[in-house]
Amino acid sequence: MNSIEAAIEGLTFLHLVILILGTFSYTRLVTADKFPLSIWIRDKVFSKYPPVGHTSKDRCQTEGIDSMKVSQGWYVQHGDWLGELRSCGWCFSFWVGLFVSIGYVVIPTLTLAALFPMALRAASGVISYHNGG
Repeated sequence: MNSIEAAIEGLTFLHLVILILGTFSYTRLVTADKFPLSIWIRDKVFSKYPPVGHTSKDRCQTEGIDSMKVSQGWYVQHGDWLGELRSCGWCFSFWVGLFVSIGYVVIPTLTLAALFPMALRAASGVISYHNGG
């Protein structure tokens, strides 16, 4: 039996829930959360590779980026694919999910250990959101 078959055979419902919620939580942390470190990293990426619709105080100097001056700063009309990837939850979650899947096949225990706190974070965040918090 190869490692992929072994990983699938050992996949329990609880493992699947941890993998799903952990993937969601990491994706949200990178693409949408207001955590200061996330915002700082997102701003660094967007300053060089902004997505369409991004507005910044300084005009992006990256070749191929087209922006126009608006009252809030510079509005990006034609962005960069890397910025789009970084701002799109669907896009970014594919890559997080791929990384998580490979991790689970290669080192399942470590992958689950790394995702468990993020899964708890996602679950509590969803519960809080649905309770008005």
